[in-house]
Amino acid sequence: MFKCSIGREDLLKPLGHISGVAGNTANNPITSNVLLEILPNDGTVIKDAKYKLRMVCTDTEIQMSTEVGLFCDDIKEGKTTVNVKILLEILKKLPDGAYVNFVDDGTDDKLLLSSGKFKSNMVTIDAEYFPAIECLDPLYELKIELNELLNVMKTTKFSMAAESYRVFLKGMRFAVVGSDNMGLDIITADGHRMSLQKGRLVEPCNIPVTVDDNGFIFPKKGVDQLISMMSTMKESVEDDTVVTLKINKNSLQTTVNGISLLSILIDAKYPDITSILPNNCNRVLVVDRKLFQDTVMRVSIMSNSLNKAVEMVINNGLFTIKAKNSNHEEAKDDIDYVSYTGDNFEIAFNSEYLNNICSVISTSKMKISLSKSSNNLLIEPMADENEEQSYAKYIVSRIIV
Repeated sequence: MFKCSIGREDLLKPLGHISGVAGNTANNPITSNVLLEILPNDGTVIKDAKYKLRMVCTDTEIQMSTEVGLFCDDIKEGKTTVNVKILLEILKKLPDGAYVNFVDDGTDDKLLLSSGKFKSNMVTIDAEYFPAIECLDPLYELKIELNELLNVMKTTKFSMAAESYRVFLKGMRFAVVGSDNMGLDIITADGHRMSLQKGRLVEPCNIPVTVDDNGFIFPKKGVDQLISMMSTMKESVEDDTVVTLKINKNSLQTTVNGISLLSILIDAKYPDITSILPNNCNRVLVVDRKLFQDTVMRVSIMSNSLNKAVEMVINNGLFTIKAKNSNHEEAKDDIDYVSYTGDNFEIAFNSEYLNNICSVISTSKMKISLSKSSNNLLIEPMADENEEQSYAKYIVSRIIV
């Protein structure tokens, strides 16, 4: 038996937060459903409610859940599952201030949803078949301010690989560093570019000696969901709000403003990246970030559609961005720079990669460094006195044109 009533707005917003992880595979249709479970409320989080409604969505690798208080009189404990997208669509179409009633007596695999004169029978799947990710006790915890974590993740996530046979590239690498165990390195890469950021924990992270790694790889879908959670909650929480990431052998768990996320971690080792970083760079260019970005995107209109290549050329003190395509169309633009040290060069890079980097750098200037012995380009933000210092590093591999 499952029976309760709840306000439309009380249900719509939290359900929308967790619905993004629901699966959509024909092989496992229950992952397209949301688990609705009525439980007694212990009062630790939700006040003044005798019962609460727990909602869970999952694709078997990531699980998100939330709870809302139930204040109606006629309540029957139980659980059921219905298609989360259909439920959301119904809730969106109901008028503001509507009250929604749910009844599932368990006899015909249907959930009756009613509100005013509206009635709908929704097909259910037995909640006993709903997949659950095992939540183990954490081995260690990372505690970091929400704004800090959001910044380091948003400014590196674009470099993660969507598809790759190298599974470690399909996620974001977190590593605890520093003699005080309070430093946090974030790394993402897709084989053609790499992003590195540094964050600071609010307290030391004590990783047990039994753990043979100082970090973990958080999969791309989990990264996107956590960023979405923090971005949504940013305006409604204090600036110094701390997010706790609870890590065990194969999963990560965290809760932000009442929304819980549980994700399987990628079981792989991240390679040593030190050999990829350009060293002893003898070509160092400082440019205005916005001017460089606008020039690259303007010139790239005439680039080859396959590789989006633009060529960066320094010749006798003149800095030029140029591109050409298979139709023999060309474009070029000379750009003023702040400073340059080094010799003449002409190297091509993917314009979209350059644009992605410029879009996440907040400083007005940036430093572009190259080495004669490396095929990689290093881009770093350069903060003025009135700008916040950034420790980000972005590496892009050259293109042969």
